Amino acid sequence: MKIINQINRFQLAITVGFFLFWIIFFIYKVEFSPNISIIKNDSNAQWIIYPHKLNLNTITTKKSSSTTRFQKDLELIEGVDQPVIHIKAHKQAILFVNNIKIATTNPDNWKNETSVNLSEYLHAGKNLISLEVTADPNLGILHAYISGLPYRWASDSSWHSKINGKPLVNAVVADDTRNDFFELQQKTTYEHLNSLIPSIIFIFIICSAIYTLALYKLKSKYYAFLPIISLLFLVILWVFLFFKKIISIPLVFGFDSPFHLEYTRYLQKHVSLPMPHDGWEFYQPPLFYMISAFTNILFNYNIISLKLLPFACGLGTVIAIYKLTKKLFPDCTSKVTFAVLFAGSLPMNIYISAYYTNENLTSFLLNLTIMLSLIILNEEQVKLVQVLSLSFVMGFALLTKYTALPIYFIVFIFIALKLFSQKNVPYRNSIYYLFLFILIPVTISGWFYFRNYLNYGNFLASHPDFRQYFSYWQYPGFHTLNYFMVFGEVFIKPIHAGVYSFWDSLYSTLFGDGSLGGVTGRPHTFWNYKYMISTYLIAFPVLFILLIGFLKSLICAFLIKDNSKQFQHLFLVFLVCIAGIILFYKALIFGDYSSAKSFYCLFLITPLSIFFAQGMEQIYWKPLKGIMMILRTIISGWFGTFIIFIWLGFIM
Repeated sequence: MKIINQINRFQLAITVGFFLFWIIFFIYKVEFSPNISIIKNDSNAQWIIYPHKLNLNTITTKKSSSTTRFQKDLELIEGVDQPVIHIKAHKQAILFVNNIKIATTNPDNWKNETSVNLSEYLHAGKNLISLEVTADPNLGILHAYISGLPYRWASDSSWHSKINGKPLVNAVVADDTRNDFFELQQKTTYEHLNSLIPSIIFIFIICSAIYTLALYKLKSKYYAFLPIISLLFLVILWVFLFFKKIISIPLVFGFDSPFHLEYTRYLQKHVSLPMPHDGWEFYQPPLFYMISAFTNILFNYNIISLKLLPFACGLGTVIAIYKLTKKLFPDCTSKVTFAVLFAGSLPMNIYISAYYTNENLTSFLLNLTIMLSLIILNEEQVKLVQVLSLSFVMGFALLTKYTALPIYFIVFIFIALKLFSQKNVPYRNSIYYLFLFILIPVTISGWFYFRNYLNYGNFLASHPDFRQYFSYWQYPGFHTLNYFMVFGEVFIKPIHAGVYSFWDSLYSTLFGDGSLGGVTGRPHTFWNYKYMISTYLIAFPVLFILLIGFLKSLICAFLIKDNSKQFQHLFLVFLVCIAGIILFYKALIFGDYSSAKSFYCLFLITPLSIFFAQGMEQIYWKPLKGIMMILRTIISGWFGTFIIFIWLGFIM
């Protein structure tokens, strides 16, 4: 009871309500929304699909609908009454009985079952039941069974299927976690790691020895220099990587980089914004492309100039995290050091900074937003200059990518709570500051969103709004619940692990360039994939350290007495939850193997760095006695090996 009484009931109610809302929202969407392509097998029948060869490519065409024919014989015994067929199809099915068209399902409500009484269409003996399933732009999938029969008749792998005039073949049960993906030949993570065992042992011993020597030989007065030394070490590595590798990477490498470049070239040629439906990435807010176009002109159209902005944003985020953690943890150099090393060596941040994409600028601006918010939440009284700085940065973030919108709402809520919880500050001041936080971002970016609304009736115009102009499809085109419940294939087949599961996809793109920079062929030669893929196994303990740090923030958000610290920790927790919602919802909406990529939430670098520092702190704070000394030495050796292997994967 004593602990419960310490909990801020208001914050607890908000948090519980937040989670309940999203749980109910996702359950509703999965069950009823036709826009969520998630299928569920049940006791009545299985979802079946034509046995297509798995393909990594994205298909973009004006018209990409396909029709799959599924069929199975039905033996009708005389005296059977009221056989009723129940059909669900992704997304439209036409029912034929003995080659006579009987009924058509509604594609707008494909999750609803269509039932047809077959009594008047069947005759005693053998009947042919066939369904033609048309999907645009996905592949046709069928779930069907007949009730009222003395035996089971339902869709399964015994059905036959054909597509585009090809011969009949057995259908397969629809599965988005297939592990028979042989289009890309690759070694397992264990094979890569096994070939580097001597290097791992050597690096581990060296790092453990350095930690032990520093512990006993380094004077405590020098500990204060560890953060700045770590930052300088990282800056040197980043600059070295830029000149050795990044400037040589063609712009075709990177996630949709050619389409981002097309946007920039359009601005340079026309000196005006394109319409969103005119190109693949033309729906994006324009700030990144405007800065890139201007920089490119300034450098006389030198291609290298297009590399500068993404690189500067990635490195700038690391430097900003150093500044933030120095302010948040003034008396704890170890936490600052761990945060900086983690942020500066996170593979997701490094490889995205090497590609031409608006993710970099979005991440930089959102991380600045998060940092400024954390500083404001830490203040006893909020200053006008802080609100103005936050408002301008947030406004520019909203003009860079739609991802900034959910972060804006979270920041707005916490800044409002902070403003109205200040002591000895008139409410009119708080209302004025909050008004500025609305007015300035709307002034900077609102015109773009209203432009979308005037042209499309939607503030957030994007690909789904342009089906009349072009459509696209990528394997598998749907998801099952199992896709979100399994993990581990990344350690067997690390490249394009999004083929296997949601979590494998996130893991492979967090700790390495597991999606090959958006290239579907063989791994490119700019990264050393032997070291990078080996890092997947070495990095696994990071998940537990991040979890420890997250739990510490979750506990602090409710149990510590300092309101400012409570707001800070709860803010970090909510940011991670919002990121999870973004990633999960995107995977549900698109149903593509590549829709779950960690760098879509690159703005999490700041919270993750803080969580990592907090997690490591829990390991290092206990007194050095016996087993703790051995354990800490092992962890230090592992951490050094982890950092070194990451960088070997990029610079070797």
